Amino acid sequence: MKRLFLVLFPLLGILFASPAAAELAPAGYIVAVDLAGEDAAAKTAVVRVGKELPPKLMMPVYSGDVVFVRDPASLVTLEVGGGETIDVGGALSRYNVSGEIPTGDDAWSLLTAIGSVLAGDEDTIPENMVSKGDETSLRVPLAVRGANFTVRSERKLWLAWLGGTGPFTVTVKTETKETSLPTTNVREIQAPVPPEAGERFAIVVRDSSQQMATVRFRLRSGIPELPDTLKKASPGHSASTLINAAWLASLDQGAWAVEAAQTLRAQSDKDQAAAALLARLVEGWKPE
Repeated sequence: MKRLFLVLFPLLGILFASPAAAELAPAGYIVAVDLAGEDAAAKTAVVRVGKELPPKLMMPVYSGDVVFVRDPASLVTLEVGGGETIDVGGALSRYNVSGEIPTGDDAWSLLTAIGSVLAGDEDTIPENMVSKGDETSLRVPLAVRGANFTVRSERKLWLAWLGGTGPFTVTVKTETKETSLPTTNVREIQAPVPPEAGERFAIVVRDSSQQMATVRFRLRSGIPELPDTLKKASPGHSASTLINAAWLASLDQGAWAVEAAQTLRAQSDKDQAAAALLARLVEGWKPE
């Protein structure tokens, strides 16, 4: 985890820093940005110490910031202390940010790193997120090449891949059995964890041109528990979900990334930040 902070925390200076940011009290995060109207970007800003900044997903906001959304069709949603969410836009075109959230050093560094990755600017994308190989090749950047850790459960395991040409066939393999899942034209699947699996099983994806990708899993008795310093630091549900997923994906050189994706997938339909971080994991970003 320390390497994660050392590598990614400096990126905050590119996206979010202001000369006085270090002196301001962190009050929350931007958890959704929907710019829909004409010239919406020009009519939307976070004003910090007299400087206008464009709102970014998971951008931290500080006490004293003012959020302006003057386009009636647009919306910027904040999550502040206690998990309260505030929609800025429409009738509320200006919001004065106040208050303070507890931020342990680890959580603050992790969340700002996530914000940097979600912003998606080319000069802030870590090397491990740069796509490797032909864009048409079938690959599963979310998974590591060795054993990926997950837990035995009655739920279905969500897995996504990139490239290849549909339709795709997916097979779940154990030492004693192979189970074929329904053919799909989308690059994701929900596969049952086979009850007959001992400690290991595999999911094999094959495309119409016979390209193949195999993801190997090793079953664990439980998911690693988030450290107390990270549990206590997030301002609300969205931040907590991202912290938990990013921390889990950083363990064992990325072997828990598929498991981390499960939480994000469960929230992705209703949480823009969770959906965005899930997309980055699918593309291959793994915190180091």
